[in-house]
Amino acid sequence: MGAEQGLGDRGERKNHLIGVSVVSVIILLGVLIFVHELGHFLVAKWSGVGVLKFSLGFGPKLFGRKVGETEYILSAIPLGGYVKMLGDTDDEELSPEDEERSFLKQGVLKRMAIVSAGPLFNFLFAIIAFAVVYAIGVPVATSRIGTVQENSPAFEAGLQSGDVVVAINDRDISQWSDLAGAVSESRDERLKIRFERENKVSDVYITPQAATSTNVFGEDIETYRIGVGISDETVIERKGPVGALATGAGQTWGWTKLTCIGMVKIVQGIVSRGNWVAPYSSRRWPARRCEKALFPLSS
Repeated sequence: MGAEQGLGDRGERKNHLIGVSVVSVIILLGVLIFVHELGHFLVAKWSGVGVLKFSLGFGPKLFGRKVGETEYILSAIPLGGYVKMLGDTDDEELSPEDEERSFLKQGVLKRMAIVSAGPLFNFLFAIIAFAVVYAIGVPVATSRIGTVQENSPAFEAGLQSGDVVVAINDRDISQWSDLAGAVSESRDERLKIRFERENKVSDVYITPQAATSTNVFGEDIETYRIGVGISDETVIERKGPVGALATGAGQTWGWTKLTCIGMVKIVQGIVSRGNWVAPYSSRRWPARRCEKALFPLSS
């Protein structure tokens, strides 16, 4: 009876999580679609082009309200959207006044601006979303060592679990990403590692070992390790407005670049579709942080 109850509870929690995930995806997708179509809409208006409809979703209309010449619509299927502009097809019969405000009668630059505004707004939204998250604060792992592998360079040098690495080759280290980056970039260079243990600072010299690992696309790469593992200790890192925007732009560029490289590798047959999720699972923490900060339903 107890086992059956436990299985039932787990099933209910699983169904609840699936339901929450579906709702979260719909909300996130709706926001992205809205931002995309808003870009087309605003630039069309700014360019003097008439906008007849602004729809979030497609299929049967759930709600609609006309303001001026534009009808704002919420449709049943939240998997798309559209902006219907005046004269965006050749078969429309328009008055001479409307002809001047039709999409197809605009110059090439205006039409290009209207068409490209959707993706551009999505990029700007991503930058702002990341910036907001980094301004609120993100958890980052400290440079405290969690585990030390036996017979590894770190083990042979005397490093222990709980030690805090404070510098490598006289470069200050405070986050695990700094430590990992310094080790991987060193290749087989001998490193001077300064660490703190029980309020006492000491130095050791360690030469990283070459190892084979996989990158975010599942490809074998050569890397360098000293045999230490990350701890659970984290601190909240907050950035100022300028730093947050710069980091947001960097994250947006990084994800865009990663996506483009992945698509090219799939077309070339270097990476299988099954490995397509690898880049996103390996870099998921900033996205999850954005999701939790901006859309609590997903947590």
